[in-house]
Amino acid sequence: MKKLIQKQAKDDSNQVLLIRPGKLEAFKSYFAVMWKETQTKHNKRGPKHDRYTTPSIMASLELKVLNTHMDSWRQVYENRLGIDFTQLEQRIKKILADSPSPRLAALGERSKVMKFLTRYLVFVDMIITILPQPTATILKRPETFRTALNCFENNTEELLHGKKFKMSTLRKITPIWQYVTYWLSKDPNYSKANIVEGGKLSPRGRYKNLEINADLKTFFGLVFAHSIKTLTERNPKLSEPFPAEPIEVKLEDS
Repeated sequence: MKKLIQKQAKDDSNQVLLIRPGKLEAFKSYFAVMWKETQTKHNKRGPKHDRYTTPSIMASLELKVLNTHMDSWRQVYENRLGIDFTQLEQRIKKILADSPSPRLAALGERSKVMKFLTRYLVFVDMIITILPQPTATILKRPETFRTALNCFENNTEELLHGKKFKMSTLRKITPIWQYVTYWLSKDPNYSKANIVEGGKLSPRGRYKNLEINADLKTFFGLVFAHSIKTLTERNPKLSEPFPAEPIEVKLEDS
């Protein structure tokens, strides 16, 4: 990961991981090669692949750090972006109450959805910070977050009415990726950046679900796994009032 940071941040004395405008495709190609080399070296170390070193599982294991600091992260987004979580919870409550499963609007169940929303926002923040300008358009972070919040509500409503919303999975990494994919596919700027693939029939006539590009999903999973502890426990910018500069995504040694 150090090698990756050094390449992407070679003109940045702070060594902040950043994908610059117009460089996404080149980055994807570079990362794919680098990750393949890493996996090849890893597989040569022993006959068995260590299941705890896959990016998805690493990210899943590190979710516990986020889960134990949920209030701190909510405060971050209240201060930095002016998000009114009380008002937001009322909107979520209405969506749940109007769904085929209105019992989910009860406080205990609703609080699980709000915690999931906070986890989702951390992933959105990570992607916006690393890839702040996916197209030629210069983005405004508050507006991008607003779109992400609207997507969260719309996706929740669609899943509920399609009877595909599963409360039991909200503490896992998979639904976070599903919600992030939905946002990336709907955002007017990120949807043009070839981050999300699928959503159409394959040459064999089979429908391919929308998915984040496999290399980018691996990359973002690694970034989350290696940075969330540092961001949560050591980064002083977490306590800065709005408006503040974007949180810098710096990785722990690996």
